[in-house]
Amino acid sequence: MTPSKIVFKGSGHGDKAHQLVSSYFIGPHAENLHDLKQNIDSILNQLRDARLNYHPDDPVFITESVRNSPTFRAAKERVEKAVTTAANLLGKHSLPFWSARYQAHMCMDLSMPALLGYFMTMIYNRYNLRRQVTPPKSISVFGPE
Repeated sequence: MTPSKIVFKGSGHGDKAHQLVSSYFIGPHAENLHDLKQNIDSILNQLRDARLNYHPDDPVFITESVRNSPTFRAAKERVEKAVTTAANLLGKHSLPFWSARYQAHMCMDLSMPALLGYFMTMIYNRYNLRRQVTPPKSISVFGPE
């Protein structure tokens, strides 16, 4: 299927407002997906480093023999299959709110900064509770102790 040649008003390459807004979103054809992946990789690399640097002398908890066990591999495959199935179903059956063609609801695509912030906070502070649990956020919200 060939994409149509529709040009949306104000979407010229020289339009700085369009360029700026375009940098914040994945895009209707996933034009900026690579940028989102790069940022997610950066978040995951920082997560890895934080975990490796927290008491680095502690023994490895999930060893290679555990990772190579049939039980572990079977569970990992079930999770991968569930993720692939869910992502496929969501991709096929979700409303295309990311497209400028879809205007049936007052919704639009989530910005990449919002998605990345949500992803990051879910990894580090899934409960969003107290100053002791969320030092960086707490300082910005509550001020230093």
